[in-house]
Amino acid sequence: LAEFFGEDVIKDKGLCCRFVIANVPRDTPVTERAIPLAIFQSEQSIRNHYLRKWLHLSTYHVFKKTTTLKRKRNELHDKTITHQWRIVLGPPPIFGQTINQHIKWLNYQKHKWNIQYEQRLNQSSIISDKIQLKIKQKNLNDGIFKAWCLVEHELIQIKIKVPRIFYVNYRTSIENNNIQTQHSIVYEHTINNCSKRVNRLLPRCSQIYYLYEYRLDENHFYNYYTDIMTDLSNLNIEGVYEMNVPLDFR
Repeated sequence: LAEFFGEDVIKDKGLCCRFVIANVPRDTPVTERAIPLAIFQSEQSIRNHYLRKWLHLSTYHVFKKTTTLKRKRNELHDKTITHQWRIVLGPPPIFGQTINQHIKWLNYQKHKWNIQYEQRLNQSSIISDKIQLKIKQKNLNDGIFKAWCLVEHELIQIKIKVPRIFYVNYRTSIENNNIQTQHSIVYEHTINNCSKRVNRLLPRCSQIYYLYEYRLDENHFYNYYTDIMTDLSNLNIEGVYEMNVPLDFR
């Protein structure tokens, strides 16, 4: 605190400071991982300097940690707002089953929303960072996108791995299908580990029989494309959905 606020401020009586507790540096006392929320109201260069020093992190990890700590701070702020409107309005009424109970419940919610709106307008501690994002896929067969994020004045590169997702609607359970295939053991293992039975609304109100979601890496989809197409030609299949959805759309 003395390092950030100054010795004179620390010596004043009645000092009130709010903290979040970071999970790094690991194996250090809690007192050494306490981050004052006021750091997020300072200039970015000052904020990054102290966060690097306190958390022992690089610039990239400071970006990630700052985002996490800001989220924790905002959650704490939301809890404070909830506490305040409860003090003003008291406990909320039950929704009930009569019209009068419904009207009473709705009026209570309206008053609560007005209080929350006013408190958020008057809250100056929440900072909304402007983030510019540009995404490019370098290799069309690996499903990995490179994202360049311009956060205030820092350019951060992030890799995003997008899986290939499609749905197969079988007429009978695939557990009961004893179809002999000539696929490799590796292929069978890969396909079996990337599928699960799900419940979705199909296009054109198609009937759901045994709907399975397949979620596999794009490189596996590319390498096993011929085998996958062979399996999907099975007469037991009612339809295949979303196989051609582009990865950048995902």
